[in-house]
Amino acid sequence: MKIHFMKKFSIALLLLLSIWSCKNDVKTKAAEEDTTENASIADGYLIQGKTVDADGKSISLFAVHPNDSLVAISSTTIENNTFRFQGKVAQPDFYLLRIDSIRTFKILVSNSTHDVFISDKNFAHTIQSADLEANLYGRLHQKLNKFLQVEDLYKEIHRDADAQSDIPKLMKLDEKLDEFINYRRQVVSSFLNVNTEKQLTALILKDQIDFLDFDVVSATYASLPIDIQNNTTGTYIADFIKKKTDQTLVVVEIPKVEKKSNVTTKVEFRPAAYALSGKTHEGNELSLAAISNKKVVLIDFWASWCQPCRVQSPHLVSLYKKYKDSGLVILSISEDTNESAWLKAIGDDQFTWNTHIIDTNKSIAFRYGIEAIPHTVLIDKNGNIAAEKLSGNGLETKIKQLLAE
Repeated sequence: MKIHFMKKFSIALLLLLSIWSCKNDVKTKAAEEDTTENASIADGYLIQGKTVDADGKSISLFAVHPNDSLVAISSTTIENNTFRFQGKVAQPDFYLLRIDSIRTFKILVSNSTHDVFISDKNFAHTIQSADLEANLYGRLHQKLNKFLQVEDLYKEIHRDADAQSDIPKLMKLDEKLDEFINYRRQVVSSFLNVNTEKQLTALILKDQIDFLDFDVVSATYASLPIDIQNNTTGTYIADFIKKKTDQTLVVVEIPKVEKKSNVTTKVEFRPAAYALSGKTHEGNELSLAAISNKKVVLIDFWASWCQPCRVQSPHLVSLYKKYKDSGLVILSISEDTNESAWLKAIGDDQFTWNTHIIDTNKSIAFRYGIEAIPHTVLIDKNGNIAAEKLSGNGLETKIKQLLAE
């Protein structure tokens, strides 16, 4: 039986309050432990993992490159609900644990011992480490996990309201979601403020860089010690800031013929598209960089449960057939959590292109600021965002323009 709207809304509020009630906990504990000497082991890192519901499954450890591509470090089989990875890192950084190429869990790895507990069924994990910064990140991660739970509840409520064509309720939900996203930014920003002398600050800043306000990114980077600004993580942040700053100078000139004059130009400002990658319907990793070279890319954020998205499917199929040979690529990014429903919808709607990604942890949607679906993003041949939220004839007209450039 479907949970009533108000009951769902109450659950979402309770989760949000639980985040609020422990907002200062991270700040206090970080301040208390700020002078603690970090424990480490000279031989490198040791990840000791336990599960309760993944025995016999494969688990892999991945490094994340600056372009968001994943590099496999090691794989093993979970035996007796335990697993183990050992190695050495040049500096602390985020790594991903992936179970059976489906569930992904982010952890902070340093040359220390990390005890990880994973629940595959509940898509959750906790970490205890001999390293102070890894423990602090673990606390922040628990808060961010709650945000994802609340977001999932909001989306479920949104689906119910959408099915009832309840426009006032949908508008109210969108307002609440905006408040919720702003609050999430505040939580991350507060965490950064109490860790300005730590490598962890740089790592969190890098991890959340597309979600935070640009002023926060710039100010936090400026507060970091010089040695951290100059290491691998700091260099990544500096390049991001430079790229964002340079975007204000990007001008795309499009010829336009006027009846009573010579050729003039229409000026458009196009920011660079954010890097993204994820798991495809065939179980492989796919990145935007791998498909966008001199192509016009239509990114379509959708889900199998989203009726307005499914209504648009025939039009997308028509556009693909019509313009694929001219250089159009459609990248479908699903916000589904049910992989079977996602795969069935791809077949039912006759999506014949091979560029599909499932965004189960909502990281791509957050990166692009997607608050509701369907949502389209058009990327030009130079990898810049040319338009968003287009549909119907307007979408086709813009595609033709970009292909002709």
